[in-house]
Amino acid sequence: MKLAVAALTLALAGCSSLPFEIPSFWDDNQAARIIDVRKSVDDLDCAAAHAPQVKTIQHHLKWFELYSQSKRTPDVARLIQPMQATVDDFYRQRGESR
Repeated sequence: MKLAVAALTLALAGCSSLPFEIPSFWDDNQAARIIDVRKSVDDLDCAAAHAPQVKTIQHHLKWFELYSQSKRTPDVARLIQPMQATVDDFYRQRGESR
């Protein structure tokens, strides 16, 4: 019995020292919106004006960010930060030139 208590105490203490957090789960709204982002990226037409297309992607990502903040799931919101940075850079570099 003492061994079981010692093992359980060690296991619980070990879990609290892990360098990551257990992620939240996306809900149906987040899943649908991220599909909207993917579809907008897939539909990019390089021959057409870039700015309106990129604005649509920015809009979807901003919605996702705000919704995730409202849901208090910052770990999920952090997942889109690299996408937001890429889309913002694309808009700055190409959105105004086309």
